[in-house]
Amino acid sequence: MRRIARLTPPEIIILVAFGLRAFRLDWQSLWYDEAFSVYLAQFNLADITARTAVDIQPPLYYYLLHFWISLAGGSEFSVRFLSLVFGVLMIPLMFVAARRLFDRNAAWIAAIIAAFSSLYVWYSQEARMYTLLTFLLLLSSYALWRECEGKKGNKGNQRTEGNQGTRGNWGIVFAVANVAACYTHYFAFVIVAFQFLFTIYHLLFTHHVLRFARYFVAIFAAFLPWTPFVLARFGQDASYWRGALKLDEALRHIAISFTVGESVLENIAQPIAMGWLIVLMIGLGSWFLYRRSAVGGQWSSIIFSMLYLAVPLVLLLFLFSRNPKFNARYLMIASPAFFLLLAAGLAAVLRISQFAFYFDFRLFTPNLRLCREQYLHRPRIHQNRFSRCRSVHRKTHCARRSDHSHQRTLVSCVQLLLSRRRAPDPLAR
Repeated sequence: MRRIARLTPPEIIILVAFGLRAFRLDWQSLWYDEAFSVYLAQFNLADITARTAVDIQPPLYYYLLHFWISLAGGSEFSVRFLSLVFGVLMIPLMFVAARRLFDRNAAWIAAIIAAFSSLYVWYSQEARMYTLLTFLLLLSSYALWRECEGKKGNKGNQRTEGNQGTRGNWGIVFAVANVAACYTHYFAFVIVAFQFLFTIYHLLFTHHVLRFARYFVAIFAAFLPWTPFVLARFGQDASYWRGALKLDEALRHIAISFTVGESVLENIAQPIAMGWLIVLMIGLGSWFLYRRSAVGGQWSSIIFSMLYLAVPLVLLLFLFSRNPKFNARYLMIASPAFFLLLAAGLAAVLRISQFAFYFDFRLFTPNLRLCREQYLHRPRIHQNRFSRCRSVHRKTHCARRSDHSHQRTLVSCVQLLLSRRRAPDPLAR
């Protein structure tokens, strides 16, 4: 019990996430795609390479599963545990990404959402590559942000609190994680496209063109040996009825997948998904309101997250419109952006509600009453007017016997709130 009591809150969240994903991990037998993964992973590396060269997925996940089976065995629990590992690793990575992009409140909310996400729990219990792919792309996106933040912060030999320690090799992490993701699934390139667009946006404020260009060149150069197999397979998979993509149905399935996962019937999941989307819109509206009225947030952070969500969505829907073999799980790679935006919005709502509580309960009732009582019953403080009284802001004073004390206090507090210096954008000028 003492050891449990010593656990920090992040460790508790990670432990709960692990328990959710490990619970009944082997309850169901392997389904077709999982069985194919296990079957392919039992060959040697040369055979895996040859077979995936004529398949629709590259070989990296099957390489990892091959070595994992040789270590842990081939039971349902063992082969699914590899996906569980990467599903759990996404929790601390989501925390640090949200903390770096927004603030600590958003980081806690993002970690909790990711820990209890039905989508992440579902695919952490499936012997497929989707948790590995999502983890690698989130890692590369976080590394890109750190690299951009570090280059902006180090310009002119300036280092601020937000970018201390960013002189590391985040560009190398960015390139390696993206190469691994591209060798895990071909749809990783839509995240690389988002990263390229954000890099262009970042280059509007800096002049590190060659440094960023070499990372993208390294990614495509590393994937070049596999490119002929991709081109040979492009458009050849005619194993399904082509059909036609219904955009409204695809968007509905994406919303359901992001919010309630794969385990809820559609007629039940639709209102739940709609409720989460409303919460997202309210949260984003609160974020913009909070930025205008208080210490604010960073525009680059919200642009980064929106591009992270929108670019893969648009590109994949365009791809599936030409070859409609759509499944909402393919958009799981953009789900971290959805959770980051949701966490940022909820953190803004929390901050605005704290301000409302501040005014309603701390401003009008306790402080004014306390000031009057201390003034009337303790004459010693007459010379230093209310110096020992608690106040909402340092420049807010309590009037002794004024009919307009409430109004003057409110006006001064609002003026102080609106005049507070906004937090600087780490990627803006």
